Amino acid sequence: MVTGVAQSHSMPSNRLWTLAMATEKETVKSGSLKYAAAKLGVSLPTGYHLIEAGKLRSYHICRAHRVSDQAIADCVSLLERESQERAAGWTRAWPTRRVNVLEPTRTD
Repeated sequence: MVTGVAQSHSMPSNRLWTLAMATEKETVKSGSLKYAAAKLGVSLPTGYHLIEAGKLRSYHICRAHRVSDQAIADCVSLLERESQERAAGWTRAWPTRRVNVLEPTRTD
């Protein structure tokens, strides 16, 4: 046994990897909230927050909480649009001249 040698694992950092890891650990049914959270790359509580905020549509069949693939796609496009609008708003609100707030202003 070799000690002190770090093993490198290449782990892709994309949504497919998250979905693959979720499906490896347990059976995740397509259409379930856990499946939707894995496809979005967020945690299950964040998935519930997206539903409460009205950004991710869902429905119930008896006790089962379901999310359609179309609702997931709509959520992604909504989040992308909000991100672009937020970025555009920040660039317009950025000051045009630099102000040094650490130095006191001189009053001669």
